[in-house]
Amino acid sequence: MFAEQAMIAVDTNVLLGLYRSSSSTADALLELLRRLDDRVWIPHHVAFEYQRGRLRVIAQQSGLLDALLHKVKESQAALRQQLESHGNDIERHPGLDVAETLQWVEEAYSSLVNHIESKRNSVISSVRAVSATDHIHSTTTQLLDGHIGSPFTEEELKQLEDEGDQRFAEKKPPGYIDQDKRENKYGDFIIWKEMIRQSKTAARPLVFVTEEQKADWWRKDGGLVAGPLPALREEFRAEAGQLFWMYRVSQFMSLSETFTSKAIDAAAVEEIEERLQLDQQAERTFQLRQELLERETLVAALHTSLEAITTSEADQSLNADAKHQLRDRLDHELDMIAALKTLLRSQGNA
Repeated sequence: MFAEQAMIAVDTNVLLGLYRSSSSTADALLELLRRLDDRVWIPHHVAFEYQRGRLRVIAQQSGLLDALLHKVKESQAALRQQLESHGNDIERHPGLDVAETLQWVEEAYSSLVNHIESKRNSVISSVRAVSATDHIHSTTTQLLDGHIGSPFTEEELKQLEDEGDQRFAEKKPPGYIDQDKRENKYGDFIIWKEMIRQSKTAARPLVFVTEEQKADWWRKDGGLVAGPLPALREEFRAEAGQLFWMYRVSQFMSLSETFTSKAIDAAAVEEIEERLQLDQQAERTFQLRQELLERETLVAALHTSLEAITTSEADQSLNADAKHQLRDRLDHELDMIAALKTLLRSQGNA
C-alpha cells in the first residue's frame, strides 16, 4: 500500500547524476521517472539547484577527461623512458626489438589519447551548445512539468533560516553538517521543509530518492546505510501526519518493480552504484583541493603582512609581537598545506 500511494521526491544530486552516467543508464532512470508519472515531485529548491548546477556538472566531465588525458600522457612518457633506458636488456631477448616495441607503445597510446580527446571534445561541444543538445535537460523539463513545488516566500525563507540556525546549533537533522558552507548552507533544510509541506497538503506518504551520504540524513548500522534517521521519520510523521522513507538511487532502481511493476536492468543499477563511489572520491578530492587553494592564498597574504611589518618604522616591540604571531600562523598553515598535499598524493592526485 505504501509503495502504491507514496509520492516520489527526487533530490538534486539524482538529476545532476544523470550527466555522469552512461546514456543507457541515464535513459533507464528517466524511463523509471516517466513510468511513475504524476507521483514524481521535486521541491522547488531542488529545481533551483539543478538549473544552477547542470552546466557546471557538464563542464566537470571535460575536466575529468583532461585529468585522465594528462595521466595517460605521463604514463606514456614514463614507459618510453623505461624502454629506452633498458634498451640493451630488451635487445638481448630474441623475440623483442626496441624500436618495434617503442613503435607499438606509441601507436597504442596514440589510439587511447585520440579516443579520450574525442570524448572530451564531444563534452566541450555539448557545453557550448547545451541549449540545443542537452537531451537530459529537455527530458527532465518535460517529465517534471507541473510536478515542482512552490517556493517559500522571502518572509518564510527568513524564518526558516532563523530556525535552521537554531537547529544547527543543536545538531538537529537534517542540514547541520552544511552549516559551515559558504553557499546554500540551508539547502537541505529548505528541501526537508518543502517535502513536509507537500506531503501534508497532498495527504500522501513520501519517498525521498537521493545520492546524499551525510550522517544528518541516514541511520547507519555497522557502517551500512539502514534507512533514514529515526528523528527524521518522527518529525515527518508529527508535522505532515504521513510516513517518510529514503532510498539511494541505486536502491530505488533495484526496487523499481515494487513501485512501477516493471524491473530496471541490473547493469544500470550496478553502474549507478559504481559511479556513486567514484563521485564520493571526486568530491573529497575537490574539497581537499579547495582547502589547499584557500590555505595557499592565506600563506601569500601572511607573507605580505610579515614583510610589511618587517619594513615598518612603527614601535619595534609591537612589531616583534606581531611578527611572532604571524610566523606561528604561517608555520601552522605551511604544515597544513604539506599534510593536504600528502593526502592528495596518496589518492593519486599529486
